[in-house]
Amino acid sequence: MKLRIHIYDPYSLLNAYPYFSQSFYTLTSNNISQFVLPLLPSNVKYKSSKPDDITIDEKNASITVRSSLLFLSYFYDFYIEAIDSQISSLSCSIPIRIYFGINRQSPRLSNNLTRQSIEISSSEFMYQIEAYDPDLPFNQRSNPLPPPIEYQIDSLANLEIERYTGRIFLKNINQSNYNFTVILTDFGQPTRLITRQRIVFDVISNEEINRQEIPMNISTTFILISACIISIVILIIIIIIISLTCVRCQLSTQKSMSNLSPTTP
Repeated sequence: MKLRIHIYDPYSLLNAYPYFSQSFYTLTSNNISQFVLPLLPSNVKYKSSKPDDITIDEKNASITVRSSLLFLSYFYDFYIEAIDSQISSLSCSIPIRIYFGINRQSPRLSNNLTRQSIEISSSEFMYQIEAYDPDLPFNQRSNPLPPPIEYQIDSLANLEIERYTGRIFLKNINQSNYNFTVILTDFGQPTRLITRQRIVFDVISNEEINRQEIPMNISTTFILISACIISIVILIIIIIIISLTCVRCQLSTQKSMSNLSPTTP
């Protein structure tokens, strides 16, 4: 038995084995009539995951909207599947999002991010920027596929960002400060809206953290040793005081007994 495994990045625009050339598609009601996929072998057919609302051609995946109610919604998600008729059947699917409404609001950062102190290890990963499209319903803003936001940064030699996840990577860890602009672009019609945000990252590497921790550890050790010595000295003083008190009490008792006259019968 032969087993072939294909692993791919769900956010990549490269080949998505075995039948699709992309991992997802984002369309609008203005361009769905132009959408087609490559012709399939005779034993493979395209299929819609929601045929009551949207049908697709079995051979080229051209889209037909059957439900007029979809044009009243802002967007609609479904899957296109490619299924062969062999035994055993092989199939795969990709998500499709069609925007029917008007794109009105620019994308926004999930956090108010302008300046941030970041601790990084020796790895290249630096930070993940998160943004959302305010036009989408709240429960759809974090849906990873199809991605609602495209991320870019202005050209810097030492930084790069993943296009659909917002993960920032360092090419070289040779700076303590990174000043750049992140560019957020949403999807929709009639135009895609853009937000630009200037961000400053103050970077602290693990080596610097370790160098800072060494004197702190020394100081902590010195304080603990000093505290132990002081505690021992105090304990010795208390023992001496108690001993002296006991001796004085014994001497006082003996003196009192010696001063008593003998009893006459």
